Amino acid sequence: VRPLLDLIDDLRSMGIEQDLPLPQIAVMGDQSSGKSSVLEALSGVPFPRGTGLVTRCPCQLTMKRTENGSPWRGRIGVLRATDELQDDESLSGTVSSAAELTSAIERVTAALTANKSSAFSSDCIVVSVSAPNVPDLTLIDLPGIVRTVTAGQDARVITEVNEMISRYLAQERTIVLAIVPANQDVATVDILERALYVDPSGERTIGVLTKPDLVGEGAEDEVLRVLRNERKPLKLGYVMVKNRSAKEHKAGLGAGDASAERRYFREHAVWKTVDSSLLGVEQLTGRLTKLLTKRIEKVLPELKWELQEQFSDTEHKAEKLGAPPPETPRERVKLVLRIFADYCSVLRQAQRGDYRDPLLSQNAEFRLRGQADAIFRTLEDAIREQKPDFDAPDFTMKLHQELKALRGRELPGLLNSYFFYGFMARHVEMWRPMIEGAKTTLYDSAFSCASALANETLAAYPGAISAVQDAVATYLDRSSDAIVSKIEDVFKHESDPFISKNELADAILAVRFDRFEKALEAVMLSCGTGPAAAAAAAKEEPQQKEPPGEGAAAPGEDNASQAKLAQTHADVATAPPPKVDPSRQDEAVVSESDDKRRKQKEELKEHPLKAMVLTSLGKWYMANHGVTSMSMVEDMRTVLIAYWGVAAKRITENSCMLLETHLLAALAEDIEKRLLSLAQTPQGEADQSAVDGLLAQDDDIKKQRESLKRKKERLANALNSLARFAPNLVARPRHDAPAPAVQTTTAPAVEKPRAQQEPVAAPAGMSLIESFAFTSNGDNGGFVYWLGTSGKRERFANPHDKGRLRVTSSGLECGSESLLVARKRAPCWTTDVPDAWICLDLGRNRAFLPTHYTLCNGGNERGFDLLAWAFEGYDATRDSWIALDEHQQKKELPSPWGVATYVARASHPFRYLRLRHAGLNARGTRQLPVCAWEFYGHLYALQQP
Repeated sequence: VRPLLDLIDDLRSMGIEQDLPLPQIAVMGDQSSGKSSVLEALSGVPFPRGTGLVTRCPCQLTMKRTENGSPWRGRIGVLRATDELQDDESLSGTVSSAAELTSAIERVTAALTANKSSAFSSDCIVVSVSAPNVPDLTLIDLPGIVRTVTAGQDARVITEVNEMISRYLAQERTIVLAIVPANQDVATVDILERALYVDPSGERTIGVLTKPDLVGEGAEDEVLRVLRNERKPLKLGYVMVKNRSAKEHKAGLGAGDASAERRYFREHAVWKTVDSSLLGVEQLTGRLTKLLTKRIEKVLPELKWELQEQFSDTEHKAEKLGAPPPETPRERVKLVLRIFADYCSVLRQAQRGDYRDPLLSQNAEFRLRGQADAIFRTLEDAIREQKPDFDAPDFTMKLHQELKALRGRELPGLLNSYFFYGFMARHVEMWRPMIEGAKTTLYDSAFSCASALANETLAAYPGAISAVQDAVATYLDRSSDAIVSKIEDVFKHESDPFISKNELADAILAVRFDRFEKALEAVMLSCGTGPAAAAAAAKEEPQQKEPPGEGAAAPGEDNASQAKLAQTHADVATAPPPKVDPSRQDEAVVSESDDKRRKQKEELKEHPLKAMVLTSLGKWYMANHGVTSMSMVEDMRTVLIAYWGVAAKRITENSCMLLETHLLAALAEDIEKRLLSLAQTPQGEADQSAVDGLLAQDDDIKKQRESLKRKKERLANALNSLARFAPNLVARPRHDAPAPAVQTTTAPAVEKPRAQQEPVAAPAGMSLIESFAFTSNGDNGGFVYWLGTSGKRERFANPHDKGRLRVTSSGLECGSESLLVARKRAPCWTTDVPDAWICLDLGRNRAFLPTHYTLCNGGNERGFDLLAWAFEGYDATRDSWIALDEHQQKKELPSPWGVATYVARASHPFRYLRLRHAGLNARGTRQLPVCAWEFYGHLYALQQP
């Protein structure tokens, strides 16, 4: 017991409570509820007592049992609420008796609250007592709950005391020792209600009933119901103690005299009927000691994890601030040149989309190239959405009316080119606000990204940050002004339609072919299922005034009829022209034409299907390509559709290239030149005054650097103490329960991995490459580790970066796709979109049959729990995703860094495996927080990819 308590006491003396909560027992209750009397009974120290606010600052009481006959020793000190260095030597020292310690507590309390308007302090008095008659235990005594103030008290004391009690209550590692006067109705005890709010299950709240001698005769039954945990039950129950009364205190009855308490309970008519384990300070001491030691043992792995994480974070922050700038002018100039060069190097990578630097891979806000691409895609989508509905009936009618109104001297069959120019000029101008908006958005993104990078990499030098922001703003302003005329040129060119080569002709042919295919499909559908149906349709054909539209029935023409029809068209197309005497050419042509038409009519009577097709297509052709007004409308619509697509694509590409060239391409180079010139005079010499301004650090930076230095030393000492106490202790994040190793939604038992069962026969067309058996979370037996180590032959390297597999996603807000197979804990989650997903592609030659999969939560803070998801494989034969495992709205994968393994139920291998978000996370968003995954099962090679 003692070594565990000593470890926590050492950590507390180092000030670790400033950084993370430690296991402790906090004594809480109303004013004059008997808190100090309970401490007095436990320690034998007569704590200051009375009515009103006696305890005016927290008091840590550390008791250590020594061998019988050893002297009583005491010590008092102060533990400040902040890590600011203060002279506390005058308030610290040793004492030789309990009475002297009482006086010392009153003296230190007065000193800590002397300059406080509320006569209250958050600084903690630390009292240590070593004696043969004290238990091995550490308690924190807090001021009593204040409801009203008395004369001379500041009203702010109510708020300050309540805030302090709330802070201790909220700490999950604090055991609440709730002091409840037995002569008060338990339903009105405030501390029990507050504890219930933060500890609904009562797992860390134990009640202590005080002042049993003040319970009125006949009221004992209600008290017994509370003591026996029948009324206002707590999981840890209640204990009743009998402290010294005011009369006994005046009579000089010794503090901590357990014999008087035992005699009282033994002789009381009601209390003597109670189970003795619920009565007395000795029983309370034993239960508290057991509770505290169990809690310490439970949280040690979490403490080590949190100490390591905070040490790493503190190191990172200290590295950002760096060491104080050098003193010599030469070294100061070199430092300015180096920090600007380093900054511009990272900015250049962000600008080009090279995110290998950890700063860029772990922070989406710094990925300027990615932000620019998103802006360009948004612009492309916005322009595409402006496309007129060329297929709408009202568009055709409006186009017909406008063409008719603008009819000029053009000959029949010729299009009105001026109408075309006007139409395109109007619609091109509609794209201007979108391009201007893209320019503004890119300007803002570039400035925000460059400024955020400066704040991150130059945090220690406010002058340098300001210089960077000025340089970035100057470059962007100048470039933004210059690009205005370039954009104007783009619109000027597009307002006068022009196209080179055959691009427009190809686009027009594509539109016409598409329309012909639709017309042909409509004709074939209207022909029915063969010649008989076509003959019946032909009888109705003269009644049709419009060409046939799209039908709903599936085509099912007779194969022989289709073949004959195709051959007829081929014969007509390939037959040589007849030989004609030149002297009778006109007569021969007329005669031949009549004979040909007569033969065709006779032939068509025998082939109704052919007659139906030729008649319908003929009508369609005349409607669309004749010399009628509607055919002119269709031709104009065709040209507009074709040119609109060409122009929209061209202006999008030209605008994006302009924005890229003038706002991004030279960003880092231009800024670097400006920044490096700041440290030099026009004559090329070092400008010391400018350098001093760039490296100037205010007092806040200096204080922050000193604070980080002390915190780093504090955390390092704590880790060393923990290593000495438990050299083999394995760090584990909070809420990462050690069992069960595999979580399932169907049964609590873990089914045996298939890889550990009998060999699985390879599916047809595949050969087994390797099997992977799950053993524990984070093991080295999974597929990703095997692939990253080349079959466990090399040191692990990210298989995504090596091109051995591919990870994709619906979009990441934090982190990168390659991080998902890097086997590291780092912040990573998708964008907030419905059905967000991450996907693994094994390649065209491989397929995987999963039996288990492991996930690590990518949230770096609490409250980002993953609650609902689906693990799926892509079935190419059905062109659909198959659910292999599903979870719905349960606290399955907690943050930060929660790890768990789940069973996958797959019937065959898949090339693609994905994790899809199927609801909301604990934050209430649709982000999928996962930073790592691993797979177990069987890997196959496809014999015919």
